[in-house]
Amino acid sequence: MTSHSRQLAAIMFTDIVGYTTLMGRDEEIALKLLEKNRQIHKPLITKYGGHLIKEMGDGMLSRFDSAYNAVKCAIDIQKEASENFNGKIRIGLHIGEIVVENNDIFGDGVNIASRIEALADPAGIYLSGAFLNAISNHTDIRTIFLANVNLKNVLDPVPVYCVSDKHLPKPEKRKIRQLKNLNKIESAPITRIFRSPVFWTMVALLFLSILTIRWWFDYKAVRPVKAIAIIPFANFTGNADQQYFVDMMHDAVISEISKISGLIVKSRTSTLQFTDTRMSIPEIAKILNVDAIVESSVYKAGDSVYMVVQLIRARPVESHIWTQTYERSMRNILTVYGDLAKTVAREVEVQLTPQERIQLTYSKEVNPEAYKAYLNGRFHWNKLTKADLEIAEGYFLRSMELDSNSALPYAGLASIGLGKVQMGIIAWEEAIPISLSFINKALEIDSTHAEVYRTFATMNCWGLWNFETSKKAFEKSISYAPNDAIARVYYSHLLCFYHDYDEALKQGEQALEIDPLNPLVQGIFGMTLNNCRQYDRADSIFNRVLKSDPTNSIALGNLKSTYHMKKQYDKAFDIWKKDYARDPQAVYMLESGFEAGGYEASLKKLAELLIERSNEKFVTPWRISTLYARAGMAEASLVYLRKAYDVHDQNMPYIISDPIFDYMRNDPGFQQI
Repeated sequence: MTSHSRQLAAIMFTDIVGYTTLMGRDEEIALKLLEKNRQIHKPLITKYGGHLIKEMGDGMLSRFDSAYNAVKCAIDIQKEASENFNGKIRIGLHIGEIVVENNDIFGDGVNIASRIEALADPAGIYLSGAFLNAISNHTDIRTIFLANVNLKNVLDPVPVYCVSDKHLPKPEKRKIRQLKNLNKIESAPITRIFRSPVFWTMVALLFLSILTIRWWFDYKAVRPVKAIAIIPFANFTGNADQQYFVDMMHDAVISEISKISGLIVKSRTSTLQFTDTRMSIPEIAKILNVDAIVESSVYKAGDSVYMVVQLIRARPVESHIWTQTYERSMRNILTVYGDLAKTVAREVEVQLTPQERIQLTYSKEVNPEAYKAYLNGRFHWNKLTKADLEIAEGYFLRSMELDSNSALPYAGLASIGLGKVQMGIIAWEEAIPISLSFINKALEIDSTHAEVYRTFATMNCWGLWNFETSKKAFEKSISYAPNDAIARVYYSHLLCFYHDYDEALKQGEQALEIDPLNPLVQGIFGMTLNNCRQYDRADSIFNRVLKSDPTNSIALGNLKSTYHMKKQYDKAFDIWKKDYARDPQAVYMLESGFEAGGYEASLKKLAELLIERSNEKFVTPWRISTLYARAGMAEASLVYLRKAYDVHDQNMPYIISDPIFDYMRNDPGFQQI
């Protein structure tokens, strides 16, 4: 299968001056010269981290991830050539976008490098203005400006320079005048063309063709771009240690474009699956169900950052929509993201709201290392295990130490307490005061950040049971970030507490559309499906998660309820054992209870074990109450529901919608709670 990608690279074109003439005069000498040329080029290209793409007769095309390495390689090639044989080599250098396809490269970048090489003096090295910008902080490379030259098939004049070195020839004044006059020389034939009847006949035919094409597109509907994915950026900084910086840029671009309500933007979690992928653009688009793909290559040179970004339509057929190169200094890098998002909106013909225009214009500086620590913290929080929550807490604290003026680490630390209470690790009264102080600090720093409002909403819903405050906060968070899948899927649970099941399903389905490959989104949406009594769909989604992650705590914890409500008690019992696989005593109690009295007896036995353990350490009464509820022991369940209420268990709001309590809802004691 043919695969291709667009990247930013330093390109080197070389050839031997007069080789064709020599070949006609003495083929044997010419072939020996060609072999010597290879012996010079190949080891030096490898030494400087380059890649020899192909040989074209006496010419060689190479690419480098570092512009500085490319020019150092070119200088050494010329030194070797002058010392070892009489053949003169010309070298052209350019940095620009290339298309990589099946180990070959194409595109404007290659074209410009080859045109510059053709202008070079024998034994000389010529380079473009873009290439010079990339090596401007290296004072050991001296250059001379020659001219702004119109190159064939290149729209704008290209600034051309030569490398100045004691081993290299200095261009004669006559050569510089020729380059400056090249535009005038090339324009003379154009005047004659305009006088030709053939030319005007061709213009008429072209005009008719344009009208025909316009008519075709007017009557043949083009698929609009309604959903896009920003796939992981290619790291061409030349330094693997800068991968976190490239990842941060990828995340920031997704965050900015996600603010556009008229577009479905797939989340980072789902797009990360395509890091270093060999899949084609249409294949990725099919998996993510998008109409277009945004991809980018990132290149650093000194204090400057280059991004080559392209927008590619994936359906019905792959076609290029737009490409742009962005250059910013490190301190101004954040200004790129809003500009990029607005350009994407324009290119796919999406109308921005006034609020979105403001949001995409304003950008706040961030500390890259602090942001990296925050992203790592969120990654571990999403796993919702005791160990991962502790790791996440460490990352959030590190992020706060590095950048105390960012709201994000404070929001992350507030969510740690919520996660620990949700998983029954600590009691509510221990966690909530600390979480409240962190979320209030986050709001004090930035009251317009979607993620801060999302955390504020979840705390008010599950931590404080302030449903109305939570509802307003979720709505505000989603208005700031319409493509935040996590906010939408948690909001779907709150809507279940209002018995607004239609809107709950709508929000959950939107979340899954935005982030289809995220296990957290899938698992939480599965809970929504349970609460909406759609057990077959819940069954399917939980098993999909477990297929890729057999120990996923959310899927295991809730698939038990799905099978219970479907009266598939044998399957439910198997999931109970898998969920407690790391607790041999609990598994023993389940199995001994099942042998003695079946499914309900096994749950009763497990409840008794947890009650016994609660005398020594905290065990949430909610867990015990749900075991008794599933075992058909309503009175015992009510006793522990009251205790769960007294300790303000974070799961208590689910008694409003959880189907395992349906048979108890008319009980006066249940209604009182």
